[in-house]
Amino acid sequence: MTKELVPIKVRIELDPNGRHKYPNFNSLLAVGNLDWSHYVDKEGTGWHYDSCCGHGIDTPESPFGILYGMLLVPKTFADEAISHFPYLVTKMIEAECQDFYNNHSHKQDFEFEINEETLKYFDYREKSGVPLTPEEISLKAKSLDPDDETPGLKKNWRKKWVDYKARIGFNIIQ
Repeated sequence: MTKELVPIKVRIELDPNGRHKYPNFNSLLAVGNLDWSHYVDKEGTGWHYDSCCGHGIDTPESPFGILYGMLLVPKTFADEAISHFPYLVTKMIEAECQDFYNNHSHKQDFEFEINEETLKYFDYREKSGVPLTPEEISLKAKSLDPDDETPGLKKNWRKKWVDYKARIGFNIIQ
């Protein structure tokens, strides 16, 4: 079953000791018996922090000392969080969510995941003059195909919103 999730943007301030000060999400009825940090991972998709504008950077989007994070959570959690913490939590539409994901939380992610050991193996075999077996030739081709899951060169499906959403399998609702 595909999850239906609501994107929310959370303002994360610093406490006097310089640690993240999250809203008290454990006070929400929606989390039930779980700790809120486990709830957002289990029922949603976990945190997507702004990797461009953190606490130590002063920008119009994120003043010094403020960090924004995005959560994709069930509607009951989102509605309750917005109601209880209107200054700290706001609902996002999907276009904002996609922009935040692509241009803030995952902008610095690598486009590909590289398993250097696999690639070095084929390189070593070829440079040493040892011919590859038919199975190795097939495996090498798969390892160089970024859309194939074989270790080697793989597309990072977490890099772009469209790939992440398709891979995780959820719908955005309001």
